[in-house]
Amino acid sequence: MIASSRDVKSIGIDAEAVMPHERASRLQSKIASDPYEQKILSTFSQDHRLPLESALTLIFSAKESVYKCFNPLIHEPMSFEDVILTRIDNQTSTFEMEIQRERSAIFARKGLIQGQFFIKSNKIFTSIILLKNDIPSFHLTSKLALSD
Repeated sequence: MIASSRDVKSIGIDAEAVMPHERASRLQSKIASDPYEQKILSTFSQDHRLPLESALTLIFSAKESVYKCFNPLIHEPMSFEDVILTRIDNQTSTFEMEIQRERSAIFARKGLIQGQFFIKSNKIFTSIILLKNDIPSFHLTSKLALSD
């Protein structure tokens, strides 16, 4: 990940091992609690873009990256329902999430968060960068570069 410290307000990075099928099945409704997230999971697993376990782990990891990015700024607990995954793009390895709750001044309105993911072997890596000038617009982007 490359960014100038003078431009960055906060970052969130997460790495997860892909969940075993049994655990994914048990936690699916807790991690992907929104009907839209359930639809994304169903679509991705039905057309074989990502197995259920990988897609659910990606959602979990993306939400963890959001928490890690925003928690130091808002100093309040966040839940899985606070953000909803709205898009996964396998071609660009990006995801988009939407803030669902007004939690503090930084969450004065709903907003979109864009992040990037990387899948290697049985691991999923996600990242989000909050740039200082992005706080009002919530157009957040990240670049995660991992080498073999």
